[in-house]
Amino acid sequence: MKSMSSADRLLRSVVTLLACDGRVGARERRFLDALRKRMGIAADVVEGYVTEALAGKRMLTLPAGEEERQELFEVLVDAAAVDRVIAVAERRILDVFATRIGVSREDLEDRIRAALEKYTPQAEKGRGAAENKVAVSSAPRVVSWRDRPAPRAVASESAPPVLPPPEVAAIPALELAPPVVVPVKAPPAPRAAVPPKAAPAPRASVAATSQRASTPASAPPPPVCLTPPARRGLLSWKSVSLDSQSAAPPRDLALAADGRFAVLAAADDALRLWDLVAGRCVRELATQGHRPGCVAIAPDGRLVLSGGEDGTVRAWDPDQGSSTATLVGHQGPVYGVHLTMDGRLAASAGADHTFRVWDLAAGRCLRTLWGGRGGLLAARISEDGRLAVSLSEDRTVRAWEAATGRFLRTLEDASRPVRALAMTPDGRRAAAGGDAGVLRVWHVATGRREASLEAHAGGVSDLALSVDGSLGVTAGADGLLRAWDLDRGELLAELTGHAAPVTRVSLSANGAAAVSASADGELRAWRLDREEPASEEADWDEAARGWVELFLSARTPIVDAGLTRKGRPSWTEADLRRLLLQLRWAGLGRLRPEGVRAAAEQLASSWSAPPALD
Repeated sequence: MKSMSSADRLLRSVVTLLACDGRVGARERRFLDALRKRMGIAADVVEGYVTEALAGKRMLTLPAGEEERQELFEVLVDAAAVDRVIAVAERRILDVFATRIGVSREDLEDRIRAALEKYTPQAEKGRGAAENKVAVSSAPRVVSWRDRPAPRAVASESAPPVLPPPEVAAIPALELAPPVVVPVKAPPAPRAAVPPKAAPAPRASVAATSQRASTPASAPPPPVCLTPPARRGLLSWKSVSLDSQSAAPPRDLALAADGRFAVLAAADDALRLWDLVAGRCVRELATQGHRPGCVAIAPDGRLVLSGGEDGTVRAWDPDQGSSTATLVGHQGPVYGVHLTMDGRLAASAGADHTFRVWDLAAGRCLRTLWGGRGGLLAARISEDGRLAVSLSEDRTVRAWEAATGRFLRTLEDASRPVRALAMTPDGRRAAAGGDAGVLRVWHVATGRREASLEAHAGGVSDLALSVDGSLGVTAGADGLLRAWDLDRGELLAELTGHAAPVTRVSLSANGAAAVSASADGELRAWRLDREEPASEEADWDEAARGWVELFLSARTPIVDAGLTRKGRPSWTEADLRRLLLQLRWAGLGRLRPEGVRAAAEQLASSWSAPPALD
């Protein structure tokens, strides 16, 4: 290196950019470590720069000489590519420095490609699709982690000591074995045809204003399920701070459907299961080199899915405390995982520019789709596996017909990075947000934008949707969570409590509970109390037709190696109980089970294939 002072200035500039969101995570530190070794700078010097940057001392300068700049930039690209993937934070730094020294986008792409090729072993270059296989392991059963006593949580000054436990019905255990065919009864008298529901008109951009809901001293337990479509507003909210015993935020987190149990992909590479009502970690899963960076959890909390930097997707049994399956296929780190509510299908997004759809029972990859010009950060799939959306490092959000592998359209091609993606289980509504601070909502099948909301001045770092898509919660770099009525495009409440940028948020199925994490390592559990207009029991409501059709579509046999479905649907009693629970979460809990059963059997009697996408 020609000038140590120039290298020193470059390194401090890199630290400044990495710390711009208030944290320097494990991946960023590995990048800094690789960079400082190439520059011959001591580790304690780099740590000092990190401390200064996090304290607000910024430095962003470059060497004056052109030759010196180019040489340092080559070192920067080489260090970014050492783990064989260019992460979002690293790409942001490369873009900034490339612009400042006059390196074109094409030249930058060529340099990145060459650097990645340099660190890709020959054995991996020749590895193909034949690696889509599953390795299964077993472990002795132990007492369920749900049954262990736990101390109470430490409460914030403005909240009760602990959050009340959610009053929900027991969620049937997932059954991944082939279902038993339910005989179809003679259909009742045919119903009058109901025209499809008209899609809502596009909404104008809504500016986010502070409308914090009042918090009563002692709020009642949260509602069991989302209320009917007529309900609006948020009556109150409260939160509890949890002692995470870590100064670093989790890489990802996911909340079970009942809002009580959550799984965290911790910064120290462990998977931790939390009882949010008790306010403690109840189990830790040793990942043994997996290094998970993303997680998903089944509605009943009995199945956890993780994606790791080792390129695998792993299924975990929390009761056993061990991995039960390893899905292999990605040619690089896995950045996002998603699990359907019935636990049959999973989706994974990877640095290899692909997302994959998995049959968890068979342990095989059903579909592999190329998702963009950069690594994929997230992928979501509908309950029946027909629709999917993906988020790429190239700042695009794309919609797919996953059953056929057909690309539908680009929903978003942003000028600034997009950080978060969510979709409802029926595949009807998707939402995304990023550094621009805007929350955008689409009707997936048509690509129509339904809302564009100014959510957070510092950018949207994460978001979550309720099962029916009526409620959205965004996490921002401004340290706030905001709850949105997505049907109306209105801000419901501004949720305060975090003292640092909020990095992650997850929402329960009915939208009555949430969990969030901030850059200082704090975890908070939230309870949201919403309006519930009175309603009477009924045998049927046409608002449930779409959910029943989705239920039947997900249980129609797959007839090829992909996701094409054809034939008569079949289901078990446990499946039907899960449908009733989903209807409750979607605000249709007033429907009698016998009415839902009769409707499902009537529709199944004339069913030959899922209806066309609308």
